[in-house]
Amino acid sequence: MPVLVMYEDRVPLTGPKLAMLSLMRHSPDLKVIAFLPNAPEEFINWSSRLSNVEIRRSRDSITGMGWNVKPSVILRAFDEGHDEVIWMDNDIIVCGDLDARLQSIDSENIVAAEEYFWGHRQGDPERTTGLGLTPGRTFQVTINSGLLRFSKMHRPVLEHWAAILDSKEYKAAQYLSAAERPIYHWADQETLTGLLGSDLYTDVNVVRLKRGIDIAQCFGASGFTVKERLRAGKDLPLLVHAIGIKPWAERPLTSQKSPFRKAINYLQSAHLELTPYVAAAQDYQESLEEDVSWMSPSSLLGRAMCRVFPSQPALRELPLAAIDTTQRWVRQTLGIGRVGAKAAPGPQPRTPVG
Repeated sequence: MPVLVMYEDRVPLTGPKLAMLSLMRHSPDLKVIAFLPNAPEEFINWSSRLSNVEIRRSRDSITGMGWNVKPSVILRAFDEGHDEVIWMDNDIIVCGDLDARLQSIDSENIVAAEEYFWGHRQGDPERTTGLGLTPGRTFQVTINSGLLRFSKMHRPVLEHWAAILDSKEYKAAQYLSAAERPIYHWADQETLTGLLGSDLYTDVNVVRLKRGIDIAQCFGASGFTVKERLRAGKDLPLLVHAIGIKPWAERPLTSQKSPFRKAINYLQSAHLELTPYVAAAQDYQESLEEDVSWMSPSSLLGRAMCRVFPSQPALRELPLAAIDTTQRWVRQTLGIGRVGAKAAPGPQPRTPVG
């Protein structure tokens, strides 16, 4: 049987709670190990009622912080004797049987989610060449590492990935601005995409969970696109991923002097009220045993759209998604806010491995 792992070193632990509750409802036989170094006692007591959930406070053999811990957490699970390991970001809510979906995919395949539609420079082979590797294939859609599955036969990929994330070049890049940071060192998933695109790993097949069908990548209102929402209708995808600002976080101030900034903050607050993640979370509000006021819309727009689409959470955000689509298209066309500096001409240094 596979094991699912997650990690979080920040508080509050609202995200891990919702992830665990949804897994226990939809995939109750799937063992979950949550690495939560700073989990308070009250969380430990709360989680004790969940079958198949194990909380770990130790960081032994885990390297990196934030999203960079992923390969070392998965490798630790392999070292403990697990043959198949699923990584899931703890800001994902499961809306169906994840275990059954993944078991339908042969274990020889790596499984990964697809990046949201507006992801920067998707399909750029520099993710591979920047690492000093030779491209063997190009993924037109960047891997999103919110959901991954590896088998023990994929250990060389994980060790290579972990070594890059622990390298001084990668660590130094994390201190650069969005425009200056090279795309191949932008984040953990950019590096993984580059590795799997190299000729070293072309024999490793990658099955991608489709955005909008298997996973709603809720990064802003149009991360889950208008087309994807219309296709979903009444049913949310298997996974709902709250990327960026979390719905339970403090709302942006709307009492700004600038009308433009006030409007932007209002739309951001409305997005946090209407995102499908909130609709998925509402099924568990009584079990959270914490403040759940963020699940109830406070804005006029939020309340109105919930009344218009009471049973179609994917459609509640359509007006915001249309507005966000327009601004993202303009910014992308004009190159505004472009991330990932282009590499300088000439040979690139090979990232040390091992």
